Amino acid sequence: AAGINASRRFFFSQDQQGYYLTLEGHTPTKFRLADPPDVITFVGAVEDWYVENRSPEDHIFHLHQTHFVVMEINGVKIPSEKMEFLDGVYLPPWNGTGAYPSAKFRMGFNLVTAGLFVYHCHVLAHEDRGMMAKILVLQIPAPVTLPTLVPIGPSGSNSPCQRVPEGNFVQEPPQILSSGGLLDIRLLYRSGIGPDGNPQHCYIMQDGTQAPTLRVWPGDRMRIAFTNQLVVPDGEAASAYISNLHCHGMFISPSPGQDFAVTVIAPGETYVYDIQIPYDHPSGLYWYHPHSHGTVNSAMLAGASGLLVVEGIDKERPDLANFSVRTIAIRDQELPPNTNFSQPGVPKYDASVNWVPVLYPSYNPAYLVMEPGAIEFWRVINAGADANYDLQILYDGVPQPIDVIAIDGVAMGAVPASEPRPTSYYLCGGRRVEILVHGPGAGVKDARLVTLVTDNGPAGGGVQPARPLIRIVPVAGWGSPSWRMPLAPVPTPAPVGRPPPRTARLLAAGINASRRFFFSQDQNGHYITLDGHTPTRFKLADPPDVVTFVGAVEDWYVENRSPEVHVFHLHQTHFVVMELDGVPLPREQMPFIDSVFLRHWNGTGPYPSAKFRMTFNNVTTGIFVYHCHILGHEDRGMMAKILVVAGPTQPTLPTLVPPTVSGNCTPCLRVPVGNFVQEPAQLVSSGGLLDVRILFKSGMGPDGNTQYCYMTQDGLQSPTLRVKPGDLVRIAVSNQMVVPNGTDPTVVDFLTNLHLHGTFISPAVGSDFALTVVAPGDNYVYSIKIPESHPPGLYWYHPHLHGSVNEAMLGGASGLFVIDGLEKERPEIANLPVRTITIRDQNLPSNSDSTTSGGGIEPGFDLSVNWVPILYPTYTMAFLAMEPGSTEFWRIINAGADSICNIQLLYDGVPQPFEIIALDGVAMGAMPSGQARPTSLMLPSGRRAEVIIRGPTTSVADARLVSNGVYMGSVGVANPTRPLVRIVPLAGSGYPVWKMPAAPVPTPSPLPRPPPRTAKLIASGVNATRRLFFSQDRYGFYVSMDGATPARFHLTDPPSVVTFVGAVEDWYIENRSPEAHIFHIHQTHYVVTEINGVPVLPADMEFIDSVYLPYWNGSSAYPSVKFRISFNYVTTGTFVYHCHLIAHEDSGMMAIIKVLPSSVTTAPSTTPATTGGNTVVDDSDKESPCPRKVVGGAVREPLQHVSAAGLLDVRLFFKGGMGSDGNMRYCYLTQDGVVSPTLRIRPGDLLRITLTNLLDVPSGLSSDDVEKEYSTNLHLHGMFVSPIPGQDYAILVVQAGQTFIYEFQVPSWHPSGLFWYHPHFHGLVEVSMLGGASGLIIVEGLEQSRPEAAGLPARTIMFRDQNPPVLSDSDSTDSTLVQPAWDLSVNWVPVLYPAYKLSILSMEPGATEVWMIVNGAADTVLNIQLLYDGVAQPFEVVAEDGVPVGSLSASTARPTNLALPSARRVEVIVKGPSIAVSIAQIVTLAVDSGSVGAPMPARPLVSIAALVGAGPTWYMPTVTTTPAPLSRPAPVAATLYATKASIQRRLFFSQDRNGFYITLDGLTAARFSLSSPPDIVTTEGAVEDWYLENRSPEIHIFHIHQAIASNFLVHKAFRSLLV
Repeated sequence: AAGINASRRFFFSQDQQGYYLTLEGHTPTKFRLADPPDVITFVGAVEDWYVENRSPEDHIFHLHQTHFVVMEINGVKIPSEKMEFLDGVYLPPWNGTGAYPSAKFRMGFNLVTAGLFVYHCHVLAHEDRGMMAKILVLQIPAPVTLPTLVPIGPSGSNSPCQRVPEGNFVQEPPQILSSGGLLDIRLLYRSGIGPDGNPQHCYIMQDGTQAPTLRVWPGDRMRIAFTNQLVVPDGEAASAYISNLHCHGMFISPSPGQDFAVTVIAPGETYVYDIQIPYDHPSGLYWYHPHSHGTVNSAMLAGASGLLVVEGIDKERPDLANFSVRTIAIRDQELPPNTNFSQPGVPKYDASVNWVPVLYPSYNPAYLVMEPGAIEFWRVINAGADANYDLQILYDGVPQPIDVIAIDGVAMGAVPASEPRPTSYYLCGGRRVEILVHGPGAGVKDARLVTLVTDNGPAGGGVQPARPLIRIVPVAGWGSPSWRMPLAPVPTPAPVGRPPPRTARLLAAGINASRRFFFSQDQNGHYITLDGHTPTRFKLADPPDVVTFVGAVEDWYVENRSPEVHVFHLHQTHFVVMELDGVPLPREQMPFIDSVFLRHWNGTGPYPSAKFRMTFNNVTTGIFVYHCHILGHEDRGMMAKILVVAGPTQPTLPTLVPPTVSGNCTPCLRVPVGNFVQEPAQLVSSGGLLDVRILFKSGMGPDGNTQYCYMTQDGLQSPTLRVKPGDLVRIAVSNQMVVPNGTDPTVVDFLTNLHLHGTFISPAVGSDFALTVVAPGDNYVYSIKIPESHPPGLYWYHPHLHGSVNEAMLGGASGLFVIDGLEKERPEIANLPVRTITIRDQNLPSNSDSTTSGGGIEPGFDLSVNWVPILYPTYTMAFLAMEPGSTEFWRIINAGADSICNIQLLYDGVPQPFEIIALDGVAMGAMPSGQARPTSLMLPSGRRAEVIIRGPTTSVADARLVSNGVYMGSVGVANPTRPLVRIVPLAGSGYPVWKMPAAPVPTPSPLPRPPPRTAKLIASGVNATRRLFFSQDRYGFYVSMDGATPARFHLTDPPSVVTFVGAVEDWYIENRSPEAHIFHIHQTHYVVTEINGVPVLPADMEFIDSVYLPYWNGSSAYPSVKFRISFNYVTTGTFVYHCHLIAHEDSGMMAIIKVLPSSVTTAPSTTPATTGGNTVVDDSDKESPCPRKVVGGAVREPLQHVSAAGLLDVRLFFKGGMGSDGNMRYCYLTQDGVVSPTLRIRPGDLLRITLTNLLDVPSGLSSDDVEKEYSTNLHLHGMFVSPIPGQDYAILVVQAGQTFIYEFQVPSWHPSGLFWYHPHFHGLVEVSMLGGASGLIIVEGLEQSRPEAAGLPARTIMFRDQNPPVLSDSDSTDSTLVQPAWDLSVNWVPVLYPAYKLSILSMEPGATEVWMIVNGAADTVLNIQLLYDGVAQPFEVVAEDGVPVGSLSASTARPTNLALPSARRVEVIVKGPSIAVSIAQIVTLAVDSGSVGAPMPARPLVSIAALVGAGPTWYMPTVTTTPAPLSRPAPVAATLYATKASIQRRLFFSQDRNGFYITLDGLTAARFSLSSPPDIVTTEGAVEDWYLENRSPEIHIFHIHQAIASNFLVHKAFRSLLV
């Protein structure tokens, strides 16, 4: 039906030279990529094309980017009802006579097609031979002149944020949609200075997407990993650069981890928000922005905000169905700093629309093109900081009606057709309005969205001018926005009424409270104040001004007593405005909103006011805020807190219900929801004996889940058993589970036993033998001797029959076991009241609907506290009453099967300190009085923490014990944040019935840190080091010895570990699975010495029986722990270790250890070797942005990122800055701040590295200077990878602010060994590498070529050089010392002239290790020796430059020095010093660099300390079958050397005062430039001999990319040159 703009004719033809597609009147030519377009048209054009086939072969006409309607075939018109909308049409061959086969079709070009594309024959052999042409669609339709669309992009070299030029198109932000109920996104918060001189702030995704629109559904979960990447300028406080994230207007929990507005995220920190959207959440437009008090205004004026859409509004307003959607985000921004604000008419702020600035004084509007007369759904938001807008749509000056669909994300009732619509809408700060817009017709000459004059009041900048925001251009054929509302559901529901149900329900509710507030201000600040209170500025530490409760309905009345406008805004909920300035609103017009505008007070008459009604549901439980949403006012103090508690503010305590039988089908006792935390009954030993009979029972609970319990004969459930060291404990267990008729009683579901978790007792049969089986009807008597030396503390008992433990423990089968006497080790607890807090987990009810709204993330399991259930989704808390302000001793245990708890004690939202007395039953050393106490307790399953707490005073409105969320991995169960216990300070409530004994006389001193048990074990010699790992697949869960094949545990398995009494061992555990695990061992404890390769300070070492390992993320180093463990006579026998997430243990993640009664010798005591006067330091010089180790520090292994499933995907940021020594530092940093990680890959892997150049570029430089001085790239040194762009293309330019993705395909045949990465941007390589920019790459598999290395501990040692300190005096008083040109460092630990204070490397005495050594220096040559008491030690060289070398015969002397030119890698086997060696060092000998070369004197580098237990963090893999030793020369060298060279070349090094040269013999020496042509051109498969001469008075090192010359020849040449 459209009118056409053009008609064109084309024809297919061919000859022996090619195939052609030609415009009529043109000469047929073959297509080339450089051809200009044959057709140029414009957006909105409609054209008829006529195509003929003039060739004896059939062809298919195909057009990219759009379709066409075929109207004629061979001149015959097609009936309109049979016309097809196609992208290709077939034309049969021409027979040589008659009419040509032909087709005529019509097409249109919309905005999507703007740009360059092609049309061609889709017989692709014809297309390849030239039958193709280009078409260009311009964005300039006649007669309207539109701007050229400029995509959102970088706004300048000094800012990472993206903007759009003035006068451009309104572009839709990119969208991120939830999938499968989850939206998982990472946002980086960044800043910079824009071209106008003002700061810019932005939320950026890892792929560079700025401020994406987040689209979710009610009931979804949003996980937002927020990283604060603001850069703190030198000399400024980091507190000015904190941030956080707030989901404005949403009905979500204010708890920490969700929408907690006072969260503080410091620069460099990452915080994960895990937000559950209620199932009944209103559908509409919301948004996200920072909310860090004091910095919000500046951040939002700089652009920090994005949109958030909760889908489903079409269900309430089906009249929206199928309409196109646009989002219009209006932001305010500072005027340029040089603006003359004294001029009349200057606005307080400029505006932008979807990042298109509308700037004073020109007010050049943004452009928006619509189909003429189209109806669209516009979602409009004031996402600014301080400005308000009075919006109007004008068509040729006539205001247009605005059909309001929703306000602040909540649908309004449909307005009758007869009722007039408003023609303007006041958009106050934070306000969202969703409207239907009828676009201008084709005859409208001037259509625009404007803001009218607004008055901020005399104190707020006065009258703000009217200005245009958007010019709306009607263009036929332009098309619609790409986002559309869904089709209406069938049957189509009626639109919501007026007022909508939410509003009507709230208006009909009775109210519980009425409150009055007022806005005011003075020269000291802005205030929001409860009537009758004194105005004060808000501070983060303020208590809540308002305390209310879940279910309350309240009327609030707010007045503006200031000469400036204000916007009242409340978090977490909405309210219904009933009156404005004392005038009631009609019920059908009352909005349900989160913000209300109050005009300024003129100094006389009534104050401007608003009255509104709100309610608080369980989602709002916690602390949140209300404030003025003119954010400059909020930052100046106009904010306050509100606390919503789970019950009325004067609590009505529940009636205490003791544990009772919970149903007709179970003998087990339970407590109702919301009841008191009650202490279990206690059975106490007497006369050295505790003799008890326990019945093990089960039954079906009322929630549809099986309950299990331990009962005494007189009906006590799970009594606490209290004994003393030296006691005998006799427990008769009777399995009284009922086996249904016809069921085999021997199946594992009905078998049981008993385990005393954490106790240091014998694993012998009859004692704590975990493999005991007690069948239904059987009685088994445990007779357990508690050693006299047993640590006093909290332990527990539970079943341990493999295969049935999980269900039994989820059903409640557990109880406490206390060994008295802890007050003797920690006298601070003497006489304190004692409470036990037992947290268990249980299956969610099997007979309930868990889709109930408002409860947050559905957990994998519910929790209970002392049998009081805390059930999803309401999370009604248990109650605990305390004497106000009393001090108590709490013994807390996670007795759950599969849940991990992260416990906090919150008083009005403020975390309280815990004084930790003991962990896992063993006393900790006392912390110094000035040291901060922890405010959270990480309790993996099985963990016990015994702590002193101080109870809340009566001034505390909300005291609660909560468990914060713990993310357990992509396949782990959900473990969300949830409240557990409400603590009520109640005078006269009394104390718990159990008190600690009085302190012994005389009172002992508190234990030191570390306590004696820990210190003794740390100092012990080690007999063995073992490596284990957790893994899992669809068949089961496994804990395996390194090198072994993972297998599920069976009761008949032999021991995986055999050791002996007296042994001291170091165990290293890795988690190689995508789910968290907990390592637990029976019968003993251990001391954790390292976590993820980072040593634990001795004062912080814990003597525990379980340790948590977080999930592996699939790419970085495996989460790991290293601990030391000993086995005394009590442990003699067979016992187990396993994952204490019991579902994993039941599924196979367990193994057996056997401790033999004796060994040939016990472990010798060892004395640490001297460290040469140096102290081992584990600290960093944290100069931003590239941290370094301090002088004299320990040589640590870099963090490793390991490939998985054939891929290693890593992101690196290249940064630079001035170090504390006055020299520039450069580094590769990961997103989590790791410097230069080691990348471990395998042959055949894909290595993807996303490199972002974040160098700060000073202002005033030309673009050429910026490129020359601030560009970088990445080179994989020595690797056999492609040099094409996108892989190892050494002359690639990555300019400041740019990101480039390298995808290196490592060949499957790639040699296994050590390689490295560093910059290779010509002209800046030396300065970058002297600044430290380099890291290691390990291609695994060396043990297959050199099996001597298999299973050995491994270390990487990277030498770097660096400029001498600028900011220190390096003059030496020793005239015998030659000052080197460059200092050196070892794994970042500097060794500086003239003191040469050594780095420290600790080794197990006499250990054999693989050392992977690289000279990563820019300019220094090394000649390395390993000296033990002055004697040079041999090196067993296994690889050079990443390629294995052949084995030497046993009789051949090994080298005692390693010549390391810059970039050389040597992999060697060394034997460490014994404890008899006094001084062990790595040194470099002097290297003669020539008469004009830089001095390279001898100097010491590393002091090696022989320390028991100092093993490295990783090991070489083992080999299943030992390969034959590699021959000499190695096959790769031998093969190459035996091949006849077809070409010989001669090259020479030379130099003069103008530069350094490498030149083909016979050519003139010239300096290299990036534009130089190749000096050498060769062919694939060529074998060449190259002869290199050094014709200069300085040493040089020949290096070639992509290939390695024969080791035999080139390495030998280097040695003869250097030695």
